[in-house]
Amino acid sequence: MSKYLEEQQYEDYYHNNKNNYQRKKWVVATGTCDRFFYDTQQMIYSLRTLLPRDTVVIIYDNGLTENQIDIIKTKFDFFKIVYFRHIPTQYERTSFQIKSIAHEFVKKDYNDFDVYMWLDSKTTLKYNHIQLSRMLDIEPVWGYNPIDKESTWTDVRTMDALSLSVEDRNSAHIQASAMMFDLHDSRGKSFFYELIDLTWNINIITPEGTDRSNHRQDQSVFSCLLKKRGFYKIISHWENWAMHHNTIYLAQ
Repeated sequence: MSKYLEEQQYEDYYHNNKNNYQRKKWVVATGTCDRFFYDTQQMIYSLRTLLPRDTVVIIYDNGLTENQIDIIKTKFDFFKIVYFRHIPTQYERTSFQIKSIAHEFVKKDYNDFDVYMWLDSKTTLKYNHIQLSRMLDIEPVWGYNPIDKESTWTDVRTMDALSLSVEDRNSAHIQASAMMFDLHDSRGKSFFYELIDLTWNINIITPEGTDRSNHRQDQSVFSCLLKKRGFYKIISHWENWAMHHNTIYLAQ
């Protein structure tokens, strides 16, 4: 099966591989601070009609004001909102280990949920839970919006650490602003655990001398691990199940 599936191929592949498991328990996490408060509101609101009403939304607060917290609690109470606060170190911010902190929180307290989704505060969800479940019947882990080739965005030491083939190094880099894990599937759960472990390794997430111009920290680790595990199908018209806010604005 090609990594690139056209619409009819996708439909056929789905019907041949669906497991008919109804994913009922969804948890979404994001990290935000005062600077991204407006974006966070837009992101949470995008979930309102797309996910089950008992979805848990985890807000990793790394710099919200008390007034901003109160607004989310009173204006966005259509989901169960869970807060935890941690002010990251400068290294945690620049290495994007801030996501690993949220992942650890989910692993500890929501390990029995069916689906875990990470959305950056500037990302909007576009697909509903039925469409997302169909995607998870194809692969247990998803990123979004493939760009350029892996070697353009990921340091060679990270690709070496994950034993990427030449073909994978030249295939598209998968973004991690939106990530989805099927925790009901043992493959999805083990991927999630391995991702956490890898992103705590500074030699893999931020090799010495790298910066945002030549390496994408946690996103590079995520993209390489997708390829290592073989969870790397790019489906025509389905890769944009989530979208960066700026993309929406530019399209209008």
